[in-house]
Amino acid sequence: MQKYPQAKVKVLVVWTPILRNDSRGAAQQAATYMPDSRVQHFWDLWSYANRSYAHQLGLPVEEAWDLFVLYEPRLKWESGLPSPTVWMQHRNLDKGTPYTQELLESELVKWAR
Repeated sequence: MQKYPQAKVKVLVVWTPILRNDSRGAAQQAATYMPDSRVQHFWDLWSYANRSYAHQLGLPVEEAWDLFVLYEPRLKWESGLPSPTVWMQHRNLDKGTPYTQELLESELVKWAR
């Protein structure tokens, strides 16, 4: 985010309890690493987002985390999740594009103009 201060993006970070030490407090502490006004953090105790993305992306629920889901600019969310423009995973799964910082940046730079 610091590298692209002019990028017209909105980042939604959803924290959900997956690992043993995951908690609202741990999520709040981790959120301090992304102090940008374009970033909003959410604590999803019931893993609603996790289950929704698992269903949409064809992943087992227990595998649907550490995902990067990008949507085209000015997309209107009507009902349910819209189809992502690009999605990446950082879990070495058989599905989805493997996350790399370079790939994420190549997508973000398109919207920085």
